Order: sequence, then C-alpha cells, then structure tokens
Amino acid sequence: MPLPDAPLYDKQVRSWLEDEIDEVLGANDLDVELRSVHEAAGNGLLHCTTPADLLVLGSRGRGRVSEILVGSVTMTCVHHARCSIAVLRSGTGPTP
Repeated sequence: MPLPDAPLYDKQVRSWLEDEIDEVLGANDLDVELRSVHEAAGNGLLHCTTPADLLVLGSRGRGRVSEILVGSVTMTCVHHARCSIAVLRSGTGPTP
C-alpha cells in the first residue's frame, strides 16, 4: 500500500482535528496547539511536550484485564514526559 502524500495528508488531518476540537471545546477559550510529527507516537508526543502545560492522553481499556494495563504510548509518556499528564479512559467523562 503506497504512503499518502505527506503534505496533503497533514492538511486533511489538521482540518479534521480542528473540526473535532471546535466540536468538543465549543466557545471555551483554551489554547490548543496542533503539531504534525512524523515519528513513533510515544517519542513524537514526548518531543512536543517540553513547553506544554498539560498532555491529555486517552486509554481505551478493552476488557477487565486491560483496565489495569495502560497502552505502551501512554506508559512511555507517563514515565518520560516533562509536563503534567492526564490519562482519560473512554466513557469516564461527564454525562449530560
């Protein structure tokens, strides 16, 4: 399978992320910075966190045993990031 055109792919992903952020944050005045990083997920996140105030990561938890375990990307960030980290499990947010 051929790799996508990187500049076009970045543009499409950025557009999708901006829409998602707008939907989630609404009118909140939060400073969100989007970066495109082309390396392994854990290392890419770590390279972006130095100036960050907070890194928010998701944990999918796919069963009873996985509830105890956290993914390798999340664990890498938890152990090596130089900023505060929030790890959110799916389905744990506030309900309307």
